[in-house]
Amino acid sequence: MKQVNPKYYDQKYFKIQSISPDFSQKLNPSCFYKKYKEMASMLKIKSIDSICDYGCGTGDLSFLLYLKFKCSIIALDYSSDAIKICQSKLKLFKKNTDAKNNIKFLNKDNKNIPKLKNIKAVYFCDVFEHLYPSEINFIFNKISEWGNPNIIIHTDNNIYLKYIEPITHLIALILRKTSFKKLKQEKSFQQKRHINLTNPKKLTQTMAKLEYKLVKTKYPKLDKKTIKIQLGNLSKFKLLINLSFFLLKLFPFLSPSFYALYSKNRISL
Repeated sequence: MKQVNPKYYDQKYFKIQSISPDFSQKLNPSCFYKKYKEMASMLKIKSIDSICDYGCGTGDLSFLLYLKFKCSIIALDYSSDAIKICQSKLKLFKKNTDAKNNIKFLNKDNKNIPKLKNIKAVYFCDVFEHLYPSEINFIFNKISEWGNPNIIIHTDNNIYLKYIEPITHLIALILRKTSFKKLKQEKSFQQKRHINLTNPKKLTQTMAKLEYKLVKTKYPKLDKKTIKIQLGNLSKFKLLINLSFFLLKLFPFLSPSFYALYSKNRISL
């Protein structure tokens, strides 16, 4: 089956991409990055439920979901480096936060998806953009055997990438905050990994083919700290921060990413 080479998701990749709390300290839900907290708020989970974090990366979402809901969590990733990072965090988590947690991290690819039962929800945090359409179809055929769980997705918004990011790149070039060489390197890095960019409408069409109905869509909560991170080298310019804040408040569909909840069944939020 066609897939992005798992070697692209190594220790170096996760060091660049991840923003993690200090696992050597006692953690609570407020310690985690805003994206994970917003994703965890998409659906009510009970302590008796079992959920899956599919493509768990460095595991932060799994730890947050456990702290918030005290439920059973099975986290999967096909990157061996990702699971090594998760296991090292789990040791610290057991020592400093919760010795009796119910989180399992498994190094599994699409050919070895485990047979699970009675899964309440499956979370895909920054995963869909890395999956070919054939992979998505295959994964959801397997997931349907888990009891038709609810699906929560966070992914990049291609509307932003098409229409807003080029403007920020142009401004950065004019202000000499980047170079054509750096932008070319960044584009090459992303193109090797982000092979299935989407937007809310397109994603809902994809999920409808898999017999999942949209329950709700959310955009990241606006704050200037997040905008600064998104602007990178341009974050020194207050005018750009304020302008971005104003535009996103007026036009949230231009946000760099979005959350979506899908279900085959009627659910209470």
